[in-house]
Amino acid sequence: VDGDLSITFQQETTLASLSCLREVTGELRISSLSLESVSLPALTALLGPLVVRQNEQLLSLSLPVLSMSGGLELSSNPLLADVSGLAGLQHIAGSLEMFSNAQLLEMALDALSVVQGDVDIRSNQSLQRVRLDGLATVGGELSVLFHQSLVELRLPSLTAVTENLRVSSNELLEEVSIPVLSSVGGVFYVGTNMALATLQLPQMSSVGSLRISSN
Repeated sequence: VDGDLSITFQQETTLASLSCLREVTGELRISSLSLESVSLPALTALLGPLVVRQNEQLLSLSLPVLSMSGGLELSSNPLLADVSGLAGLQHIAGSLEMFSNAQLLEMALDALSVVQGDVDIRSNQSLQRVRLDGLATVGGELSVLFHQSLVELRLPSLTAVTENLRVSSNELLEEVSIPVLSSVGGVFYVGTNMALATLQLPQMSSVGSLRISSN
């Protein structure tokens, strides 16, 4: 597809008819009342953002050979429980946004190394684990906010955040450890994490401003 692709099925439950899709040069937007699974096994190139928003029946998402996209938004998918099908994603040229996915338990994108824009993970009611083991740099802000169930935040490779870094209002999070983080260009805020007992930033050498409060 040379341009944008918008999928708004009202009756189909799968994307079997698009299993041959290999490239989209613009935005790929999926917003459907009926889709239960999104599988695009041949999609290798997505130059614009992937937007998966307000899919009321969506349970799983699988784009196994997609390594780069212009952005990624997963929002307001009330039944989405599995995003492991994005495990091959390595580079996001825009922002990564994940919010209001009520049944999502784990976000693990281990291959992802660079996000050129923001990383915004917020208000996922059941989310317990965020694992971004390969993420090294964030070109904008990094925020992990407003989670009732989050117990694990893994950022073992993160070295630099260009703008703000915020970890706030995660009620059950006991530890924030970012072992190789050396610089945050803006505000580094750790606040209102009511169970937080440990904060480890052994390589931190430069930060725009630092605020640690109400933990």
